[in-house]
Amino acid sequence: MTLKKTLKMVSSFRETDDVTPVVLMGYYNPIYSHGVEVFISDAKNAGVDGLIVVDLPPEEDDELCIPAKNLGLDFIRLATPTTDTKRLPKLLPNTSGFIYYVAVTGVTGLTCDPHSSPPSHLPAVISLGLNLTWQELAQAKAAGQVPPRTSLLASERCCRVLCSNAPRYPC
Repeated sequence: MTLKKTLKMVSSFRETDDVTPVVLMGYYNPIYSHGVEVFISDAKNAGVDGLIVVDLPPEEDDELCIPAKNLGLDFIRLATPTTDTKRLPKLLPNTSGFIYYVAVTGVTGLTCDPHSSPPSHLPAVISLGLNLTWQELAQAKAAGQVPPRTSLLASERCCRVLCSNAPRYPC
């Protein structure tokens, strides 16, 4: 899969669905190779709503984050259980949409804590590469063990996501 094919796929998807949010998640190198300004324009024109670029730290916000936000694309940051109180404030200023919280350190699926999320003014999507079943997640929500304003969203295969009800990114 190439970046051009991905954007074409988003554009085709948008022909029949202009409501479902589309967030692209990946690495900076393909964006850089495509040309940052060209990519941002192409992504916006294709119908992308937000970006998660896992290897571009906030110290490099001028590279992609700020130009993307200036064109109306959300820039979503990752946080983990090891993101400490010194680092988290550096992640938040230019983050928009939501925080993508990787709730498990190390190999996912072995253990998880669906009850945690990073302290932030933004909603959080909690990613759990899980060994929990959909029913167990639903039971945790029913028992009040999931953060407030949080819905459950099942994705394909073995990954499950808990996501907060961000206005632009409904569950």
